[in-house]
Amino acid sequence: MIAIPYNDEPGPAVTFDQNGNVTGQIDNLPVQSWLGYTYQHGSVNLVRAALVKAAAGFSPFAFANFSSNTTAVDQQEYAQLDSCEDPTRSPPPVCPGTKQAVFDAWWYLKTRLSDTNRALDLQNRVFTNQQTNQPTYSLDAFLKYLGREPGPEFYDGPQSTVKLGNAECVTGHDNWTGEYYYSVSNNSNKCDVAAVTCRQGQEPGKRLRVFFEPRAIRLDYAESDVARSRNIGLLFHEALHGFTKLSDQQLQDFLGCSELIDTRNINAYLEQFIGSVYPHAGDPRPCGYVETYRMPGWGICVR
Repeated sequence: MIAIPYNDEPGPAVTFDQNGNVTGQIDNLPVQSWLGYTYQHGSVNLVRAALVKAAAGFSPFAFANFSSNTTAVDQQEYAQLDSCEDPTRSPPPVCPGTKQAVFDAWWYLKTRLSDTNRALDLQNRVFTNQQTNQPTYSLDAFLKYLGREPGPEFYDGPQSTVKLGNAECVTGHDNWTGEYYYSVSNNSNKCDVAAVTCRQGQEPGKRLRVFFEPRAIRLDYAESDVARSRNIGLLFHEALHGFTKLSDQQLQDFLGCSELIDTRNINAYLEQFIGSVYPHAGDPRPCGYVETYRMPGWGICVR
């Protein structure tokens, strides 16, 4: 695939008061993320911003990455993805970190799904049951889910010691920690799980929570549209789990895909809709076509 520059304009920045409430927006400034960072879209440079202190009663992960409200136990249970803006690391990880890559994918996913040129295909081919041709979900509702304040929760799965049941994850192993779950699924010789999605459902207050395998995140997204699409497709896949409550096999059926153990057929199908330019010639293709001609040739763990 030829890398094509992406030219969408950034949205306005959201401002917060000292209690973490949205107070307004400022045009032509970087967008505030829930982690207290700002992102300059277009160049997708991350610049340091003052960490926003979480309000009393909120999760310490609601606004700040490394605030004084976050205890050592919290950081162990819900381990943060590597960030080159982490003030506690000396020296910090090389930029971009996996946190930058995931939030880049989140912003581009929201932006590209908001493109009116894609709306009809998305509603008919992603949010409509491909087996029954019955509209089931709403693209608009999904976009609201993605943008729920104060933002999604993205964690380092192999480093998190929280029990998956306590984190509201549905894996069939409620008493396993994220650390143990990934140690069983992934090691130096195999990599079967890219992400675990939790807090599933459209109920008020439920927002996207994902424990990632960091090695499944591409870090070369700024140089390669293929790499960025891989990250966005993975996040789209996981966000659909959170939004619909469908399992991998149920989501494969819904999208008209084969029930494969290798669930990257979901990613490959979804990537048609989130590329930098739309529509592509001959797209969108049904999942059966994608499985035959475009099944991904990359490993779940890319590093």
